[in-house]
Amino acid sequence: MALTPREWISNNIIDWICHTSNVCALERFRKRFYCVPTGILDSIINPKNVGRYIRQNIEAGIGPEFGTNKRFFDKKEVANKEWWFIPICNRQHWYLYALHISTKNIFVLDSMHSEPFDDLRRIIDDYAAKIIKEMLKIAILKCNLKGYEKPCQYLPVPKQPNNNDCGLFVIMFMQE
Repeated sequence: MALTPREWISNNIIDWICHTSNVCALERFRKRFYCVPTGILDSIINPKNVGRYIRQNIEAGIGPEFGTNKRFFDKKEVANKEWWFIPICNRQHWYLYALHISTKNIFVLDSMHSEPFDDLRRIIDDYAAKIIKEMLKIAILKCNLKGYEKPCQYLPVPKQPNNNDCGLFVIMFMQE
């Protein structure tokens, strides 16, 4: 669990980066960006819930208490940001969802893939987009998402030179 090349980066490190970026990072970051802790999306997008989503179109949603614990998601804080960063580790690979609040576009920054590489990833992106939009509706009560069904867009980003540095790239994407 080191911040060196070719070493696995755990959720603890990514969460620490998110927390420090949200609380004590440079002022330009704090004013424009909010980093959502990894546990929120990871706990929903797990194999059991994704399987239910595929088979029965049953979604594990976010409960009404979501956003009441400021440690994990501060509704008042996130409502004033321009961007949300949502890092995720899926199938032992880190990548980043970035939500642009005013346009409601969700971008994928992935240091290995420039598009969904299989049907499961396409489904996970779709499912993640629905959860992120649900988070947006909770944070910004007057946010109208009716008719908004754009898929996640993959952005061209630098590609990692090996199979190990995806966590470092996610940290870099959040700080650039």
